Amino acid sequence: MSSEKVKHTDTSTPYYLVHKAACEKGGLTYEDPETGYTVFTELSHLKRGKCCGNKCRHCPFDHVNVRENKSKTFKVEIELEKSNSNK
Repeated sequence: MSSEKVKHTDTSTPYYLVHKAACEKGGLTYEDPETGYTVFTELSHLKRGKCCGNKCRHCPFDHVNVRENKSKTFKVEIELEKSNSNK
């Protein structure tokens, strides 16, 4: 795994620097600065060795095992969380 390079291309997101720092330290997770949720780093996914099918944010395997309806469900859940937090 040490020879693998972790991609840090999503610079417009609030979690970009937190994810980058976690990966540089060899971290497998970090806390999302907006939600407080624990998020797996790309290093964690590389260590697993395959896509788990959960549409993870930093999946280096192009979400190959994510079912088509998973993305729709995920988006709806996030929108519901956003609307509930604004109340």
